[in-house]
Amino acid sequence: MEINKQIASSAILLIAAGIIQYRYKNSDKITSTISPDLEKKQNLEFIEEKLFGGLTENEINNIATKTPRGLAAFLNNGMVKFKFSSSSNKQILEATFEIVSDEVVNTFVSGPYGNQPNAPKFFQEMIIEEINRKKNQ
Repeated sequence: MEINKQIASSAILLIAAGIIQYRYKNSDKITSTISPDLEKKQNLEFIEEKLFGGLTENEINNIATKTPRGLAAFLNNGMVKFKFSSSSNKQILEATFEIVSDEVVNTFVSGPYGNQPNAPKFFQEMIIEEINRKKNQ
């Protein structure tokens, strides 16, 4: 009886080793079929870089962080969303910019303001300067 247990356990170990070896040999085939798809996706992501008036999203975000009270900016459906803090730094507000007839237009400012905040105006001026600088190069 003891010999049968040893043979059974040896057989199980042998089968497990065979399965592991089979999977190890075929792992190269699996990765080689997946990698061309990944390369295609990476190339598409590189080609589909978002632009706003010739500026990349990274350049726009850099301008936003240099703007007084500016926190961040990102592209969303061809519009720039500019996040900035209120004058008391208690709220994070948002302004939206679009290009209409080759002009950068502020279409929305969030917040309970009777008067317009200055941060979106500064951001708009800086964006226009950068777009004009890129066009003149």
